[in-house]
Amino acid sequence: MADGISGLARLGPYLAILGALSFSILWPLAAVATGDWVLGRDTLSELGGKENHAAPIFSGGCALAGACLVVFGLALRERVPASRRSAPILIFAAIGLAMVGVWNITMSPWHMIATVWFFGPVAVGLAVMAFDFLRAKVMRASAWAAVAGITVSFVSAVVATVPFTEAVAVAAVIAWGFVAGTEMLAEPTAERR
Repeated sequence: MADGISGLARLGPYLAILGALSFSILWPLAAVATGDWVLGRDTLSELGGKENHAAPIFSGGCALAGACLVVFGLALRERVPASRRSAPILIFAAIGLAMVGVWNITMSPWHMIATVWFFGPVAVGLAVMAFDFLRAKVMRASAWAAVAGITVSFVSAVVATVPFTEAVAVAAVIAWGFVAGTEMLAEPTAERR
């Protein structure tokens, strides 16, 4: 490419939005399909272990969102130099998310490994990304979306149930995906600052 940005890096922001949009649709769709899932009482992973239409919907959503986040992480790494520390962590977390879709809740201990593989690194990756982006003065909306998501998730962990906190954390990652993808599309010249 004339500007030195690969096709994969150009596709990344669209896939961040697609991953966020798809999971924001497939999660509630899986909850409706099961008919007995309750926000705050049940973990999201329980949707993947149901013996009805919810399982493939939820598991497919995890796999799709994880794959989209991997490509977005690669795009971040290429397009935003300030992401050199956070992008690999976010890619690692995204692979964990995809694995949640492969190893459902009935596949112990693999499912627990996948959930820890996702939630731990995504929190660390977003925190590192927020710090580095704010310091470098790039993609500030993404940085503040990450700060807000981490803050709300930790407050939720103190005052709410584990299943509710998990849902809040996932919603925060979805929101960050929308913001980050949209911001990268809106500011194509900000990449090389």
